[in-house]
Amino acid sequence: MLKVSDLSVSFGGVQAVRRVNFEVQAGSVMGLVGPNGAGKSTTIEAISGFVRAQGSAKIDGIELIGHRPSHATQRGLVRTFQQAQLWGGLPVRLNISLGARISGKSPVVAEVLERLGLTTQKEVYAADLPYGTRRLVEVARAIACDPKVLLLDEPGAGLTEGERDLLVEVITALKEQGKSILLVDHDMALIRAVSHEVTVMDAGSVIASGDPESVFSNPRVIETYLGPGE
Repeated sequence: MLKVSDLSVSFGGVQAVRRVNFEVQAGSVMGLVGPNGAGKSTTIEAISGFVRAQGSAKIDGIELIGHRPSHATQRGLVRTFQQAQLWGGLPVRLNISLGARISGKSPVVAEVLERLGLTTQKEVYAADLPYGTRRLVEVARAIACDPKVLLLDEPGAGLTEGERDLLVEVITALKEQGKSILLVDHDMALIRAVSHEVTVMDAGSVIASGDPESVFSNPRVIETYLGPGE
């Protein structure tokens, strides 16, 4: 389980994240949404140790804040990035296997490739892949690490409808395996399809949290983020 308490991040005089609180239970998905600049990706950066933060973020009671990213990885936290971070000069197969080995895991690469529909592209260099496929490769690499907690930063960006449907299937399978998943995305269809709970941020603060139906009908969320057409 991931528990975030009073998490705050400041850059100079700008407070990017303000006393954020939420929990992601084992076997559940928390959708973290909000307008651009709301602090969603900074929250992921803080939890995973890439930026300094105040407050607390714990996996099964073990504190992550104040430690390097390797500490989070060793505790079972794996993340993807807003912009896919792949080794462009290596084929898909090696991107997945080497990434997992860095985290100390020995992945079954063929199985992961099949789950993400990447088998026919396993020898294609990452730099030659379409944008959406690069996103799926990064998700595949994260899955190969067999995480307890998975932080997905806009995995739906640039995906085709078929790729998004596949991502929904993969995330659903992961939560059935007992993984805790924090999902940041602007694709509301994806968020609605997989999330048990949704937390909405604006200007660094949480403005609503709860089940998707109640959150997405919240007048403040509609005004701030969704607009009347959602």
